Amino acid sequence: MKVKMRKASITVEAVLVVPLVLMVIFLLLSLTFFVHARSWYTFAAYESTMLAASEGRLSVEKGEAAAQSRMEWWISQIPLPAEPVTVQTVCREKEIQIKAEGNILPIWSRNAWEYSVLSESRRNNPVKTIRKIRAVKQIWNQK
Repeated sequence: MKVKMRKASITVEAVLVVPLVLMVIFLLLSLTFFVHARSWYTFAAYESTMLAASEGRLSVEKGEAAAQSRMEWWISQIPLPAEPVTVQTVCREKEIQIKAEGNILPIWSRNAWEYSVLSESRRNNPVKTIRKIRAVKQIWNQK
């Protein structure tokens, strides 16, 4: 009689523990997908911003077009499927901003997890920067 009771208690414990373990596994898997997508779009936004800063030295429109095309390329290359991403690119005379927003659907839920990535960069004039570096170097060498 005791052997049958033990088998039954193991079955009851398994019925209570297995769904909890599966829920934790799926939660971690969904969290992994979310972190991966967010880091992917963060890298894409920062790389596109740096490209716009370098390509758009002479023309703001050229930098904005380069950033937009690079961001679209990165979005097409993501290995895990995600919801459509909205990208806003703003190029001004001295500043570049790229904002990416989107949703990730968890495995077991209908509620989407939202993320927003913002990348900003100042547009530098290489000639002025080199002149400033040389001026600081001359002051340092005079001491």
